[in-house]
Amino acid sequence: LFEERSGIECEVSVAGEMPVDTDSITGIYRIVQEALTNVARHSNATRTEVRLRNGGDELLLEVRDDGRGATTEEISDPLSFGLIGIRERATVIGASVQIEGVAGRGTIVSVRIPLAAKARLA
Repeated sequence: LFEERSGIECEVSVAGEMPVDTDSITGIYRIVQEALTNVARHSNATRTEVRLRNGGDELLLEVRDDGRGATTEEISDPLSFGLIGIRERATVIGASVQIEGVAGRGTIVSVRIPLAAKARLA
C-alpha cells in the first residue's frame, strides 16, 4: 500500500522473535508509520527499507531511505512534528532514537527498544 500511494519501493524485513507487549507493538507500528510518512513527504527517495530484528536484549528498528538526506537543522527543528512524534512514541515504550541524514544519500531512523524493560512492564 505504501508503494502504491507513494511510488517509493519499500522492502520490509523482520528477523527473530518479537517478545513485546501490545503497547510496544503499537508504538513500533506508529514509529514506522510516521517515518514512512516523512519519507513520502520530504525525502525525494526512490527506495526505503524497514528492518526490525531481535538483538537479544533489545529490538532494533531501522527505517532507511535513499533520498536527499535530512539536514541537521531539520532533525533538530522543534517544529518538525513528525520527528517529535517519533521521539515521543519511542519514549513511551522506553526506546531510544537516533536520526541521521547524509546529503544526497538518505536518512536513517534507528530505534532501540530494550526487551528487559518491557518484560518488567508486561
